[in-house]
Amino acid sequence: MIIVKSVHGVPIRVTHERLDHIYDRHPEMRDKNDLIISAIGEPDIVQEGDFGTQMGVKAVPGEKPSKYIIVIYKELSAEDGFLLTSYFTRKPVEWRNVLWKR
Repeated sequence: MIIVKSVHGVPIRVTHERLDHIYDRHPEMRDKNDLIISAIGEPDIVQEGDFGTQMGVKAVPGEKPSKYIIVIYKELSAEDGFLLTSYFTRKPVEWRNVLWKR
C-alpha cells in the first residue's frame, strides 16, 4: 500500500487492490503509478466529484495532443482517504466546481 497526501493534507490510501481494479478497467493505466500518485499529491487542479469525491487533474507532460490524468479519491476525514479510480482524458470537464488550483 502507498500513502500519498492530498493537497488538503489528507493521507490517501493507494492499495494494490484498487490499482488492480484500475488496470482491469483502464489497461492504459498500467505502469502509471507515478502519475496517479502525482495527480493526488501535486495536481494542477482539484475538482468536486460525485458523491463527496474529489478529482485530481494533472496534465501529462510531453503528450501531443495534450492528455490529462484524472484521479478520483475520497477524503473520509482529516486523517484518512482512499483512491477510487483513475483514467486519461483529452480535456478535463469545465462544468465541475474547482476546489483547489495550483
